[in-house]
Order: sequence, then C-alpha cells, then structure tokens
Amino acid sequence: MEFEILYSNQFKDIEKYGKSYTRSPKILAPCHNAIARIVEENTNFHTELEYKFKSDFGNKKIDIAIIDDKKTLVGAIMFKAIRSNYNKNHNNYKETMLGESLIIISKNIPVYQLTILPTNPINGDSIEEIDIKKDDEYNSLIDKSPLGNLLKIGRYYFDIDYTTNTAKYSNRKINGSLTTVTDGIKEFCKEVELNYVNR
Repeated sequence: MEFEILYSNQFKDIEKYGKSYTRSPKILAPCHNAIARIVEENTNFHTELEYKFKSDFGNKKIDIAIIDDKKTLVGAIMFKAIRSNYNKNHNNYKETMLGESLIIISKNIPVYQLTILPTNPINGDSIEEIDIKKDDEYNSLIDKSPLGNLLKIGRYYFDIDYTTNTAKYSNRKINGSLTTVTDGIKEFCKEVELNYVNR
C-alpha cells in the first residue's frame, strides 16, 4: 500500500543520510505530494503545498491546502509523520494540533489533522510502546470536539520492523480512522465538498 511504502522510505532515508535528515523538508515531500494527488483525483479542487493562511487569530502555514478556482482556501490537511520520542512529546503534539486547527476553523474551513506514527517508536537507544490511554485522549477529542465537526482527526499506526526499516499498517486504531490513510483522505474530501456547497 502506498503509505506503507512512503513511511518505510522515511526510515530508510534516515539510515542512509543520518539522523539530521529528520529535520529536512525532503523527508515529508513524498507524502505531501501523494496527499495532494489523492485530493485532486477525488475532488474538483486544486491543492497548494505550504499555503500561507492568515486569520484574526494568527497566521499558519498549511501543509496541503485545498483551494478552489479562485485560490480560496476551502480545506486544510495538516500532516505529521512521527518516528521517535513520541511519549515525551505527546502533549506538545496535541496542543499544537488544537491551536493550529483553531486558527483555520475560525474561518469556517474544515481541517484534517492526519498523523502517521509507529506502535513501537524509538526513544534514544530503546524501543517504547505508546500507552493506550493516549488513544483515549484522542477519542475524547473526536467524540466531544470543542471545534465541532470542522475538525477531523486521523491517526494511523504502523508496526515498524527496524531491521528492514519497513512499515505495515497496525490493527490499532482510534475512533473514526478508516482502513488506510488514503481512505481517510478521500473521506475528508467528501466533507470539504459538502462544506463548500453549504457555506
């Protein structure tokens, strides 16, 4: 499956180019391009990467912006690929997600917070497990979102084989996550189109 390959390649590139490559924008570019392609194949909209969005609550660079023919923002996909040190940074991820979503949703624009992450992330020289209670926090956000129906959350877990640097979809899921990343993007596209018609 496409995102299994793309995520695997991130681990392989880090092994090839070194840990500093994790900070390179090149590591996320294949995923961003794939997401943009899926959006354009499943809507009549266009996409723009690294779109600069302004609102009364602040400015935000959107990873994959969905825009109409007039280049007006109609949907936003914020993408994160986590590879290590998840438990230590869990609260930061969640708080950043809510803050940046608020900026975009303030203009009645749907946001898809799309995250791919390992069930077994590396932490230093060891491998850790992500506490299942952290999924409960996201399930509560999904079920009782203070930002309403305009915030969609997709978290897709992958089991990583660090000997071969390969990623396979895990059976672990949170509420609302579909079978694959591609399925989740397609479902969000439907909601963007519906919101656009009813605005």
